[in-house]
Amino acid sequence: TCGYSLERQGKLYEEIKKTFDKPIIIVANKCDIIGSKTLQDLNVDHAIPISCETKFNIQQLELEISKNLKV
Repeated sequence: TCGYSLERQGKLYEEIKKTFDKPIIIVANKCDIIGSKTLQDLNVDHAIPISCETKFNIQQLELEISKNLKV
């Protein structure tokens, strides 16, 4: 984990969203170890779940980045 509570991460996200007029991609890493919790339980249902360990959804994340960069 990053060491910050989900509440603190959510507040940081809101600050960033207000400050920058750019697309923001929310990524929920380590989805392979979340266990019984779902992204909805964590209140990040609009995030792209990924796992660097298993490579789950990495291609989807790359596509989303490309789309936002208009590459």
